[in-house]
Amino acid sequence: MNKEQTMDYHVNAIKDLARTQPRSLGAEIEKLARDKPLHTAIYYEERKINYQEFNKLANRYANYFFNQGFKKGDVVALLMPNRPEYLTAVVGLSKLGVIVALINSEVRGEVLAAGINMVEAKAVIMGHEFVELYQTIAERIRLHFPARLMVETEDQAVLLPEHYEDLNKLLKSAAEDNPPVTADINSDDILAIIFAAGTFGDRKAVPVLQKRFLSVGHKAGAFCHMNGDRVLYMSLPLHLNSGFNVCFGSMAVNGCSMVIKKRFSVHQFWDDIRKYQADYFVGVGEMCRYIYSLPELPGMQIIRWIL
Repeated sequence: MNKEQTMDYHVNAIKDLARTQPRSLGAEIEKLARDKPLHTAIYYEERKINYQEFNKLANRYANYFFNQGFKKGDVVALLMPNRPEYLTAVVGLSKLGVIVALINSEVRGEVLAAGINMVEAKAVIMGHEFVELYQTIAERIRLHFPARLMVETEDQAVLLPEHYEDLNKLLKSAAEDNPPVTADINSDDILAIIFAAGTFGDRKAVPVLQKRFLSVGHKAGAFCHMNGDRVLYMSLPLHLNSGFNVCFGSMAVNGCSMVIKKRFSVHQFWDDIRKYQADYFVGVGEMCRYIYSLPELPGMQIIRWIL
């Protein structure tokens, strides 16, 4: 498609999402896995994951939780640093219609506990880095049955407290086939919950509908010329709107490649841009000012900015 046709495609898709559509994040990833299985979905450190592999990893989550009785409308709280498993958990659970609450990993104490309690989760998936943090608030947490505590260990030998389960071991025997229920999820269903910062009043849990997530991706395609040949550099926390909806939404809808960084580093920025040949970057706040303040280096690659 030329630029004009591409613009029309995305604008019409946004209009169509105003009414209920049989579309969802899970269905989009399954389509990408069929249409471009070997195209790189994620770069993370030295790992490279293509769309076929990404979909299979997500299916392990979907099929395991499906067999454990989790269903559409259930809530799972996700407390994890930026890494591919964050997104495979979200995609896999979304295929069941399970709502993922993206817990802010930068808050502590009562604020953190209130966020988890607010969403009435039936399970918590946490990165192994946050087990000790979770234990500091465990007595304040009220989970609904079956109240599972699952730890994503990155396949490391992590000594876990009693009642904490090694999720990686549980997923090893899960099927990699697409689950049978993805087609039951539509654009009006809730995909995730993100949290307002609380700048004006109390922190709020904000539902993200499938159609909102997909619309953001189509807007990136229409107005920022995002397409499957692009590489998007993502260093924002995935629990934030800019990280989840803007970055991940752009990737999932347009089938581009996304570089996932644990955190933003101004000193690594240009080396990473050259390493991954990235041409898009999503920046917020002071990030762009820090980058522009760096001395000019020979051979700097020009990137397209999404602000």
